Amino acid sequence: MKIGNEILYGLCPCGSGNKFKFCCWPKYRDRLDYDMTYEEIAQTIRCEEAGVNDFYWAPDGVTAVKDENRLPILRPMPKWIMEYTPPELGEIEDDVKAVIDKLLRPYVQRHCSIARYDEEDTLDIAIQRIRLREGKLPQDCPSVMMGKYSEQWDILHHGLEEVFEWQDATTLVCEVWYDQMFGGPILSIKDVKGDIEMFTVAIPDRFGEDD
Repeated sequence: MKIGNEILYGLCPCGSGNKFKFCCWPKYRDRLDYDMTYEEIAQTIRCEEAGVNDFYWAPDGVTAVKDENRLPILRPMPKWIMEYTPPELGEIEDDVKAVIDKLLRPYVQRHCSIARYDEEDTLDIAIQRIRLREGKLPQDCPSVMMGKYSEQWDILHHGLEEVFEWQDATTLVCEVWYDQMFGGPILSIKDVKGDIEMFTVAIPDRFGEDD
């Protein structure tokens, strides 16, 4: 699907008051996916104009790398990686907060289209939790939870609490990346034994009725 005339001839997302086609479109057309929504285009342009779209930028304690699994026809997106060791006498609440506030939430706000929604919006989301083990396929052990966007962080918070309940004080490798198919982020938590816990956030309204 190509960016339609309603976007090209609508107001430019930069706020200049001019039509997008005659304002920022020539400058950014090579950096935009043709299936992006107006809000996603606006977010990309705001990041570019603010000078914060450095591919390898990441918060302190987080490393940004190229997502090697992303299709080359799509706009490049980074994967963020953070190593985290739960304190031996720490609280699970602090562990969950570290993963959400230091890794997942900043990534969502920076790279994912769901960041355009306000907390009171009633966007449907589907959060899928998958416990991957050697020799098992993701579809063999899914657990799907439905909710509204305003409940997104509460649902993820609860899921991460369960993850840390069975963790000891070992270093975890936490990764988050954007998945085009799901229309949202995937969070992966891997322990020293190789067990992987994954959370995917799907945005049903990104797809048509026939998809």
